[in-house]
Amino acid sequence: MSKINFSQMTVAERSKISKRARRNIGSEVTLILTAGFAALMIGLFWFGDLTFLPLAEFLHVRPTVAWVLLAGLLAAVIALFHGLIGSRRIAFARQLEFEVSQLEEARKKQEQDMKIGMMRGAEQGHSKEDN
Repeated sequence: MSKINFSQMTVAERSKISKRARRNIGSEVTLILTAGFAALMIGLFWFGDLTFLPLAEFLHVRPTVAWVLLAGLLAAVIALFHGLIGSRRIAFARQLEFEVSQLEEARKKQEQDMKIGMMRGAEQGHSKEDN
């Protein structure tokens, strides 16, 4: 278990952990690879004189090929970094969410056992009065 005191966590903190634990990193990486690629293509087009045109001249390839390769490479690198960083955070959030749920279940069971004990004590008290 972690060294976090779950009893002092606010509802907002628990909500933040729960939202992060429900994220799907695979979908996010796919979104970066597709939409990020398109956004990079547009961005690189506007700054072509500084980005892919010198690269195409250096590699002796057509500018369109350099443009697509540069946008694809940048999207892949960004998606890779996002996947590595995000997967660790999501795994940690899932672990915290699991620990919180375990503590909540233990607390509910303890309350239930206490209520059952009180009811049994009350029943025994009534049966002694009847005799």
